[in-house]
Amino acid sequence: MNQLVAFICLLGVSCMLPSVGISEDENDHGHDHGHAHGEGDAGYEIGFSIGSVHLVEEDQDELGLHVHISKRLGHEGLWGQLSLGVGAEFILGDHEHQALMLPLSYAPWRGLILGIAPSIEWAEHEGERESAYATHAEVAYVFEIGKYDIGPVVDYSKTSDEEHYMIGIHFGFHL
Repeated sequence: MNQLVAFICLLGVSCMLPSVGISEDENDHGHDHGHAHGEGDAGYEIGFSIGSVHLVEEDQDELGLHVHISKRLGHEGLWGQLSLGVGAEFILGDHEHQALMLPLSYAPWRGLILGIAPSIEWAEHEGERESAYATHAEVAYVFEIGKYDIGPVVDYSKTSDEEHYMIGIHFGFHL
């Protein structure tokens, strides 16, 4: 429970960033969607999210970590708003899970990012290591600070037998 309180505090702080002038100014970038980077930007992001994961079937909270590398599919129009990548999820604690993901992200407006990721999840059940198909859905709102971004994130994952969700904070570095 202490983890959840800490992450709610972090989310609150990240939501206040625009009021101190750190948010993206759309007039400086010439368009109105997220991930507007300068000349020479290759469109890659290395990112991670950390947060409190609630495992629904176990009714338990654990620490979760997502990592990814993604590439923007273009520099203008719809292609400039789409990113494709590879990622991994780790849930640490009594009910460990790992997943390998292929995330597709869409940045329709300012710092809003919507993502979907087909995934393979591995977990131990009754002493046996099992794998299952999972779908991850994610919503984040990031504030860009030069080549970095930070903001709150909510993630939901569902297999045929289990589901969990994470509330946390996303950090990214743009190359």
